[in-house]
Amino acid sequence: MTATRVEIAGTNFSDHGVSADLSIDVNTLETSNFASAGWTEMIAGMKSATVNLTFNDDFAASNVDATIWSNLGASVAVKLRPVNTTTTATNPEFQFTALVTQHRFGGAVGALAQKAISWPVTGAITRATS
Repeated sequence: MTATRVEIAGTNFSDHGVSADLSIDVNTLETSNFASAGWTEMIAGMKSATVNLTFNDDFAASNVDATIWSNLGASVAVKLRPVNTTTTATNPEFQFTALVTQHRFGGAVGALAQKAISWPVTGAITRATS
């Protein structure tokens, strides 16, 4: 991925984004019974997701640090697209709400300041194709 769109709370941070990962999982529930013949049987349960983002940090007003800090403990709209162009069938946009549970600050001497965060997704995820 080379030109991913990362939007948080209505602001496009693609020019600061380094990595983006949306991990979606489905919980499984065991339904095995005497008729299962010794095999485990499962059904799908609740869905959950986590978004992992890494940014080159920026402490200017209304930028990465300020946006994350001001939303700490709140839910924010997040949109991710493989490419920072129009949403299409081959460039879907994943739209969801994430709970801002982390803010990170720090780094090493002489290193680029980066912010790596992991937030839980709350509610459903939409996969838009237009």
